[in-house]
This record gives sequence, C-alpha cells and structure tokens, in this order.
Amino acid sequence: MAWKNKDARGSWEAVSSVDVEENELMHIGSDGKTVLADASVGVVREAHGFAALRGYATNERATLVRSGKLSGVVDESGSPLTAGATYYLSETAGKITSTKPSDEGDVVQVVGVASGSNELNISIGPAFVVASSGNHLQAL
Repeated sequence: MAWKNKDARGSWEAVSSVDVEENELMHIGSDGKTVLADASVGVVREAHGFAALRGYATNERATLVRSGKLSGVVDESGSPLTAGATYYLSETAGKITSTKPSDEGDVVQVVGVASGSNELNISIGPAFVVASSGNHLQAL
C-alpha cells in the first residue's frame, strides 16, 4: 500500500505524484499516491488532507494532515483569510476558497474555518456534488 496512517491525530503519509506547495490540499488516488484536490466539474478529487510542514516534489513521501491548525494559509487568489469564515475546497487545484462551489457537478467540501488572517483550523468534511444547478447536493 502506498499510503499509511502516520498517527492517531489524523496525519497521513503518501507518495506525491505531483509537485505540491506547503498547505495545498491533496487527494489520495486509487493508486495510493497523491494529486492536488480539485472541486471542478468533471475532475471530482475530494480533499483528504493538507500538505503539512513544507512543499513536496514528485515521487517524494508527503505528510498530509486532516486536523489541527495551519499557519501561513492564503486563499486561492493569494489573499489573507477572513477570521471566522468557512473555507471550501476550490475549483483551483489544491487551493481553498470562501465561496462555496455552486455549478452543477462541482464538489462542495468544507475544509476549515479561519481563526486569523493566515491561520486555518482544519475541519475536512465529507464531499458532496452539486446537482440540478445548485438546488441540492448528492453524496460523493
């Protein structure tokens, strides 16, 4: 198996199949390797954790975290976070957004709540797909 539970706090290790920047959201694929998570229609790669500690190169063993607090986090446009705002997996691969994806086929997944302008309390929730132009969600 290419990935393993690293500790009881929700930390995982997996080989990265792409270059990843620190604090980007990652998805563990069916081959056990990671790619960037993405909420875009047709891509549907839900987030399994954040790249922790640093960035990782292709074929390097990466640590992913699913709980705790991350510092140095910005939104998909590189802007500071808004304290108290909920953040979602973005349609920009690996990034977060405060705007809930709403196009039919997009993935909606809460990934955390900002506790400051560059701090995110991680809270990765279940992923849902937007159905019928945003009128309801279906479990992924």
